Amino acid sequence: QETIAEISRRGYEKIRLSRVKYKDNPYTFIDLRLFQIQQDEDKDILHPTKKGVQFKEEDFKRLIGKWTL
Repeated sequence: QETIAEISRRGYEKIRLSRVKYKDNPYTFIDLRLFQIQQDEDKDILHPTKKGVQFKEEDFKRLIGKWTL
């Protein structure tokens, strides 16, 4: 899993855009997911939530390509 971009949303949440490759699957996926931040003593721990969506990378590029110039 490769993180492409990440932004903060509220003080306890982050939105992350990632590229995901599963074993034995020829496709690469783009995952847009909300993470909840757990503040530990010296670092933040991100926990994925159910709020998110995955696209095949080629579908994501077509979708975004229609929106961007």
